[in-house]
Amino acid sequence: MKTTISDNINTCFLPDLQKKTNITSITISVVLLVFAASMFYLSHIKQSDIITSTEIFLGVVAICVAIFLLGWQRTKLINKETGSVVSKDHIFYNPVDFYGIKAALEEENFEAFAGFRRQQEGNVQTVFYFSADHKYIAIQVFKYEPFEYKPQTDIYVFKDVAAMKLIEKIK
Repeated sequence: MKTTISDNINTCFLPDLQKKTNITSITISVVLLVFAASMFYLSHIKQSDIITSTEIFLGVVAICVAIFLLGWQRTKLINKETGSVVSKDHIFYNPVDFYGIKAALEEENFEAFAGFRRQQEGNVQTVFYFSADHKYIAIQVFKYEPFEYKPQTDIYVFKDVAAMKLIEKIK
């Protein structure tokens, strides 16, 4: 099943996805903050310089990791239909393949993706969200135009068998 959305995949919120709180990330952050507090407390009651420095260092590292988890990992995207976690990725392609990629998505010819040449960086980029169970993918083609990547297609959303076939070819 294919649907299209006329928007930028990087800035719009896809209707099939839902943000949920990442309880694991928050729990680990709280544990790290308690660990950091205990390291600072232990360094205060002990008098040894080497142990104190190590405890302070471990406390600072624990706080940095906790801040990262709370700031950037506190939510996750979920596919509403299946409950599967959704990840975002991108692939760069050779500019020669630009029209072929567009045509392959429009015609649902996923076998064509096997012939497109990938690159480390490039002027043609596909950005996609895919579920861990491979039953959902939203994909859009971008082209580098002066100073930024601009969308060249609508957002194509594939589900179930079509999504599995496309993810198999691009991953």
